[in-house]
Amino acid sequence: MSEPQFDEGTLRVLMRADDDPPESRVDLALVLADGRRRRRARQGVTMAVTAAVTVLGLTGAAAATLQPPAPAPGPPPTAAAAPSESPSTAAAGPAGSAAARRSAGGFEPILMLRFAPGWLPAGVHPTGEPSLWAAMQSASFTDETTKADKATEADGADEATEADGADKATEADGTGEADRADGAGGTGTADRADRAGSADGAGNATEFAITLYAPGFRPRWLDPATAGGEPPHTRSPAPPLGEAGADWYTVEAGSNGLLWQWAPGAYATVEGTAPGTLEQNRALWRRVAGQLRTDVRAPEPIGVRLTSVAAPLVLIGVDRSIDPATGATTTLTLAHRAYVPPADRSGPGYRVTVSDDSVHLDASAAAGPPPSAEPIPDRADWTTDPMP
Repeated sequence: MSEPQFDEGTLRVLMRADDDPPESRVDLALVLADGRRRRRARQGVTMAVTAAVTVLGLTGAAAATLQPPAPAPGPPPTAAAAPSESPSTAAAGPAGSAAARRSAGGFEPILMLRFAPGWLPAGVHPTGEPSLWAAMQSASFTDETTKADKATEADGADEATEADGADKATEADGTGEADRADGAGGTGTADRADRAGSADGAGNATEFAITLYAPGFRPRWLDPATAGGEPPHTRSPAPPLGEAGADWYTVEAGSNGLLWQWAPGAYATVEGTAPGTLEQNRALWRRVAGQLRTDVRAPEPIGVRLTSVAAPLVLIGVDRSIDPATGATTTLTLAHRAYVPPADRSGPGYRVTVSDDSVHLDASAAAGPPPSAEPIPDRADWTTDPMP
C-alpha cells in the first residue's frame, strides 16, 4: 500500500504549531446521517431475510402437515397363481381329465374318517373297515372274544353230550335200547345243545354300528322318499343329547338304537344288539353316543386308482372287506350325486370292485361311459384321492 502524499502547502499548514488547526473539511452531521442510514438498511435486509426464512419454514411445515401420508409398503410381488376351479362348480371335462372334478355333496374328501369312539364296552373293538360315503360314514364294533368263548363252551358241551350218549348206548341191552339211548343222549341232545349254545352266543354278543350322516342327509328309514324299502322302525322320545333332541328306536328285525344330531341338521345313530334288557341296551348306546368324538380327521388310503371317469360321474362311496377266500377287496361307487345307500349297497351308479389282481365293473344300475381302475400293489403308494 502506497504512503499518503501531501502537497507542500498542506504540510506547511500542519507543521505550523503556533497557528490554530485548520477547519475540518468533513461534514460530521452528514457522516453521522449517512452511517445511520446504512445501519438501518442493513437491519432491514437482515429482518427481511429472517422473515423470508421463517415464512418458508412455516410453509413447508404446513405443506407437510396437509400432505396425506404415503401408503405403507405392500408385500413383495409374487407370481400370479393359475386360476383353480371350485369342486362344486368345476366344468365337466373329458373322461380322465382333472378338470372333470365335481362335488358329490356331503363329506369331502370321502376317504377321511370323521369320528372315533371315546368309550367302548369292555372287550368290544372295531371289526372290519369303516364304510366311507359322501352322505354317511359307518363303523362296526363287536365283542369277538365273548363269542369265541361261547363257541368253545358249546363245542365242549357237544362233545360231552355225545360221549354220554355213546356210554349209554354201550351199556344198553338190545338194539332198541341202544337206539333209544343214541337218539336221546346222542343226536337229539346234541341238537338241543347246539341250539342252546347258539342262543346263548347271540344273547351274550355285543354288536353295534356307529353311523354319522353328512348335513342334509338322514337315515333311509327316516326319509319318506326311501323309508318304504326299509324294515319298520318304532320311535320314542329320549332325553336330549347335547343341545338337540334324541329318539330311541327299535327295528322290527330285532335291533335297537339311538338317533340324535351330532351337529345342527346332521344325524347320527348307534344301533345294534347287546346282552340285557332294552333299558340296559339303551343305557349302553347313550354312553357310546355321549362320548363319541366328531373332531377326528383320520385319512383312510386305499389301494385303488381310477384311471378314467366320464363326467358327470363322481366318487360317492368306498367300501372295503377282507374275505379269507378272496382276500381284500375295495368297491368304489360312482354316480351323478351323493345318496345314502341301502344295506346291500345297491343304487344308481357304477360299482368298481378291485382286488389284488382283478378289476370287476358292475354297470347294472348305471348309464354312460364306464369308469376304469387299476390296483395299487405297493401299500406305500395307496391314496386318499383315487380320482384321475
